[in-house]
Amino acid sequence: MRPLLLHGHTRPITCVTYNQDGDLLFTAAKDKVPSVWHTSNGERLGTFSGHTGSVYYLDVNRNSTLLLSASADTTVRIWNVETGDQLSQFELQSAARCCKWSIGGRQVLAVQDNAMKQQTGVYIYNIDESLRTLNRYEKKNQNTDAVQFLTNDTIVGKLSRALWADVNRQVITSGDDGKLRRWDVETGKEIQSLLVSPSAINNLTLSPDRTMIITSNADHTARIYDTRTFELKKEFKSDRPINGAAISPIAPLVLMGGGQQAIHVTTSAAQSGKFETFYYHLIYEELLGSTKGHFGPINDLVMSPDGKGFASGGEDSYVRLHYFDEEFLNYCSNLDK
Repeated sequence: MRPLLLHGHTRPITCVTYNQDGDLLFTAAKDKVPSVWHTSNGERLGTFSGHTGSVYYLDVNRNSTLLLSASADTTVRIWNVETGDQLSQFELQSAARCCKWSIGGRQVLAVQDNAMKQQTGVYIYNIDESLRTLNRYEKKNQNTDAVQFLTNDTIVGKLSRALWADVNRQVITSGDDGKLRRWDVETGKEIQSLLVSPSAINNLTLSPDRTMIITSNADHTARIYDTRTFELKKEFKSDRPINGAAISPIAPLVLMGGGQQAIHVTTSAAQSGKFETFYYHLIYEELLGSTKGHFGPINDLVMSPDGKGFASGGEDSYVRLHYFDEEFLNYCSNLDK
């Protein structure tokens, strides 16, 4: 399985995400300039220039016309995917850690850090219909004031990730305190919380059918929970911090990646830092294999929408785009038999 190496960034990768069709890959890094790539050949199609700080997160809408970006420059921005032009900008009070389109694209959420004496939380914004459809849109049409702010005084540290749930009626967050929280969007109130890990939850990802969420934890585990109830379904144990995990849409397969922080690695060999991507059986929680490659921690990992490959972004500033060979796909198709 030979990967395509995408090296258009000059600093550590922070986020990798596919579009709905899987033919485009969007990447963000600490170099401030998100990029978009063609997944068939690894060609970089364009960049999105404007941020003045590290870009932490990206999310593309369902029809691949609008890109959402969250940055340390305290802004969340909306871009025209085709032209690379910035269309709108939301101003937060501190660094923006995460951003997400709602189902249908009529709202977006933005996660704010607890830096600069600001309270961490999630802002909710309404999206103007002309922006959502790109039909006679003008910047003056888009209201940049938040309609809701989800937070409370019980949060310790910062929130790191947020997801829409229950058809946009709820938001699920994770953070440094190791807790999953469920929020009611209409009232802004926290309606459920669960301690997942004694240390930080580094990442939070929905399963392809949205019925499960998988947490990537600093305590060397990845855990799968029921989206509606937070009931623990599966736990996968590793010997390193996990920064990204994904569930396959076509087989009982879970991918996990992470590694020791670069500051703690004292040798140059990739194996010493334990930077492989690991494959686990979804049902039996057994380790099936691994793929080496990165020369630094894997900071994010995502499965392709068709389940035939995955992308990983590392501290080494490389994005590795993997395609499973036919033998492995046949093996995966027999895992549940």
